[in-house]
Amino acid sequence: MEEKELTQAIKRYLGDDSDNYAIMVTGPWGCGKTHYVENCLRREVASDGWHIVRVSMFGITSEDIFYDRLLSAILSSKESDIRNSLADIGSLSGRFGRFFRHKKKKSPESPSRFKRISKDVGISALMGQMKKAGIQMSVEARSLVELLLGKGKVIVFDDLERCLLDETRLLGLMDTMIES
Repeated sequence: MEEKELTQAIKRYLGDDSDNYAIMVTGPWGCGKTHYVENCLRREVASDGWHIVRVSMFGITSEDIFYDRLLSAILSSKESDIRNSLADIGSLSGRFGRFFRHKKKKSPESPSRFKRISKDVGISALMGQMKKAGIQMSVEARSLVELLLGKGKVIVFDDLERCLLDETRLLGLMDTMIES
C-alpha cells in the first residue's frame, strides 16, 4: 500500500465514530513505519484535529512500565492540547481547594498557585509544591494516563517486536485502553 493510500485509510478509520478499536500497520524492520508516523501521518491527522502520541515499547517488562512509558510520551508530546490537559489538572487543585483549607495551619501555597505551576511546568512541579505545602497525594501513572488521554488522541505503539511483555498481557493492556 502506498503512503497516501495508507494515510487516507487511517483518516477514514479515525473519522468513523462506529469504530473504537485498534489498527495495526506492519512491515519489516527498517522499512520506515516510524518515519511515516512522524513525518507524514502526524501532520495529516493533525489537520483533522487528531494528535499522535508515539510510545516506544522497547524493553517494557510490566504493566507499570507500560503506563509510565505512556505517561512520559503524553507529557513530552509537543501538542497544544496536552498543555491544555495539564492546565485542566491545575484546575483540579482549585476544585480540591476546600480540602486544603481544612488544615489548622494555613498553607502559604494557595490552590491558585498550584494551578499556575501545573500550567507552566507540569505534574512533577505541582506534586513538589503540594509536598512542600504538607499535602501528600499518590497518583499512579495509569490514573494520569486515563485523565490525560481523551478524544482526539492517536496512540502509536512503536517497536512492538522489542516489547518483553507476552502477547496476551500486551493485547490485554491495549484492550483495556480501548474499552476505557
